[in-house]
Amino acid sequence: MSEPTHCSYLSVFFTSLACSTIGSAFDIPTLGSSILDAKILYILYLMKETLRCSIYRFENIKKYQLEMVKLLETRDSGGYVFYYYTPSRVASYVFTVVFAICTIYLTYQIVRIATSRRRRSMVPKKKLTRYLCMMIPLWVGCIMEIVGYIGRLISANDITSLGPFIIQSVALLVAPTLFAATIYMSLGELVRTLQAPEKSIVSLKYLTKLFVAGDVVSFLLQGSGGGMASSNPSIGRLLIIAGLFVQILFFGMFCVTESTFYIRMEHKPNSISQSGEAFPNKFVNWRSYCYVLFNSSMLILVRSIYRAIEFIQGESGSIARNQTLLYLFDSAMMSVAVILLLAFNIPDYLVLHEGKFGDTSESAGIMDYDDNKDTSF
Repeated sequence: MSEPTHCSYLSVFFTSLACSTIGSAFDIPTLGSSILDAKILYILYLMKETLRCSIYRFENIKKYQLEMVKLLETRDSGGYVFYYYTPSRVASYVFTVVFAICTIYLTYQIVRIATSRRRRSMVPKKKLTRYLCMMIPLWVGCIMEIVGYIGRLISANDITSLGPFIIQSVALLVAPTLFAATIYMSLGELVRTLQAPEKSIVSLKYLTKLFVAGDVVSFLLQGSGGGMASSNPSIGRLLIIAGLFVQILFFGMFCVTESTFYIRMEHKPNSISQSGEAFPNKFVNWRSYCYVLFNSSMLILVRSIYRAIEFIQGESGSIARNQTLLYLFDSAMMSVAVILLLAFNIPDYLVLHEGKFGDTSESAGIMDYDDNKDTSF
């Protein structure tokens, strides 16, 4: 037999009320007393609902207290505490969706360029492949961001679970190093496209190799440290800090290199840069290309400094305890950096520029350029 619902109690109440009115009018005592039964029945119903809500709240409070007790026991025993808060479901959902949209749009850009007959006719197949492969680290980085925020969503249900914590920790730590790889390669391709290797303070022969090598070292250190965060916290923390400082060092060098290249191009432009000042339009050109690379780099640099301070303080530090800072200085900044790169569509610009102005860089030996560098501004 099913339990009476709120509506059924109300039906009994109003039926009894009607019977009571009729009983009073016609002097029928049985009907007159039914209103008292209905009142008692309805009061019992309200008491039952109040008790049910109280039990539900008590169970939630008890669950939260058990989680806090477990967390404090872990901390007091010298163990590694995963979170000092419950990860926000709303923020995790938002950034999962943001990076999913970015991944889908980047996939669309790559497929569109690869399947366009017009664009394939503008550049050699090998070079087109190189332009598109340059975006693969960015694509993989977006996937890792998605995986990381899914891990935080799972952790929101159980902050003491090891698996989701390791997943989100490693994925969110190393994803920006993949964004950096795309940025480093993009500068090298711009220098080649503008045929201006003499404007770079780092030889074009080593420009991409140097920064990508530093990025790989940073990736391995941070990835290893993130994986050891629970099994060997002290060593894992040191590896992560070392990886972040390597990233900060190379990003600082990159920002100087990119800024110097831009200043020199502005001060002494060559014929290619002058011809392409407003190509393909006044908003998308080699200058805005440099702006996008610089701003994206600065966002990742600030994020790396924030993360380095977080791990230097340790898991019990004020930064690690405040998830709002994570979403502001990591999630939001990485979202903006990726959106900037996607909005410019770097490989499409490189293809269209070469289709318009041609490319004599490889035949002129610019790929291996090393001598007679113009170091003046």
